[in-house]
Amino acid sequence: MPMSNHQNASLFFNAEKQELAIAPGAIIADPIALAAYGQQLRVCVGAGARVTFSDSQLMGETVAGYTFVLETHSAVQYRLELSAGGQCCAPTACMQEVPVTGVCGDRSSVSVCVILCGQQASFVGALCVRDVAKGTLEINLMQQHEEPITTSSFVVRQVLFPGLTTTVRGTIVVDKAAHHVHAEQQLRGIVVEHEKESKTSRCSETVPVSPFFCMRPTLAVANHTAVVKHGCAVGELDGEQLFYMQSRGVPIRRAKELLLAAFFACP
Repeated sequence: MPMSNHQNASLFFNAEKQELAIAPGAIIADPIALAAYGQQLRVCVGAGARVTFSDSQLMGETVAGYTFVLETHSAVQYRLELSAGGQCCAPTACMQEVPVTGVCGDRSSVSVCVILCGQQASFVGALCVRDVAKGTLEINLMQQHEEPITTSSFVVRQVLFPGLTTTVRGTIVVDKAAHHVHAEQQLRGIVVEHEKESKTSRCSETVPVSPFFCMRPTLAVANHTAVVKHGCAVGELDGEQLFYMQSRGVPIRRAKELLLAAFFACP
């Protein structure tokens, strides 16, 4: 039987079906931690509900799959933080210390499926990968619009280290009956440069090492009134901004931390 796990009885969890239900019209201000209910979960949001979900997963232990089903006039905000789980303490520490000997055995998979089956439903999602410096990460995103005047957006922000292999598969589906839909997926990456020193008996050579980042977008739009966007931008920390902060007395390490904090804080 479903059981209530929320103080205002607006939230119901069915452990047998691994389903989390939000009552129609519920307004829950505090973020709900999905990880407390398991890594494979179906979330049903009732009509008119307003709710925020948060999640935190560790690299190497994550095979997470979440499905969000949004009814009429419901609104969801979702944020997932993926961390190294003690492999390194911060992105700036990784910049200096992480060995670049290739991909290790840590492997994680994250899948998020959003189904907007009610008119004027809205979903905003974010996945942040901060300090994961090695391993293999697979990200699968699906945004499916079944009804008119629905909106969805998902952004992936990641620090790209040379020991990390990332594959992102992003799909947006708009049904024929879904008029005036707005949907987008954005991928944003910051590259951390490393150099690997290769030594032989006769010479010592420095070889640049780059991260592997693969993006596979798919758009299936059956309604001509839909506005659908998919974008990707990968760059480095701004050298001019780093120089400006150093000229004002900010140490280089702290300057990098501030720029990365601003990168992840962007909407």
